[in-house]
Amino acid sequence: MLSADELHDLAESIKTEGQHEAMFLSADGVLLDGRNRLAACEIAGVEPRFTTYSGSDPKGLILAHKLCRQHISKGQQAMIVAMARSFSEHSLRHQAKVHSISLTCLSNAATVLKHHPHLAEQVRSGKLSLDAAYSIVREHLARSAEIQAQHGRLREHAPDLAEQVTEGLLTLDDAIAALDQRQYEEQLRQSVRHTDALRPA
Repeated sequence: MLSADELHDLAESIKTEGQHEAMFLSADGVLLDGRNRLAACEIAGVEPRFTTYSGSDPKGLILAHKLCRQHISKGQQAMIVAMARSFSEHSLRHQAKVHSISLTCLSNAATVLKHHPHLAEQVRSGKLSLDAAYSIVREHLARSAEIQAQHGRLREHAPDLAEQVTEGLLTLDDAIAALDQRQYEEQLRQSVRHTDALRPA
């Protein structure tokens, strides 16, 4: 939805110039497109003008109308297309070409949507830029990969420490520090054994 100020501006425009574009209803009376215009008509006290959609792709209609709104950023457009892909069998590359959105932008939107849907919704609504959301997701994914690698290292070299982490008796950072200390001490012991073996020679 538009902000309150934008909605009142639209209402004033409709009051003085009329409603330029009809709102779309489905065959059973569901509003497909025009929430802002409907609200503006109510504010302006103007009888809204509707047309019934008779096509076979109402979701496509909604998507097409959302993407042509001037107040929607490229990031929002990309997120709307990414969200609408659940209704389509087309590839990202095809969607990027059809909607004139860069493949990178659309791919970033799909990544945000997959891993952090709540951030995707903020991008769609314009509360957060796609770049900012994607940066957050990348940081989270990198941290998750690092944590998984640390868990794997513990399971391989110190199963007892890994078990303590799992049971909540030890933090991951403390367990890694303990493992590092063990391995350092083992290196020292090996060095001493090597030196002792060389002395008779």
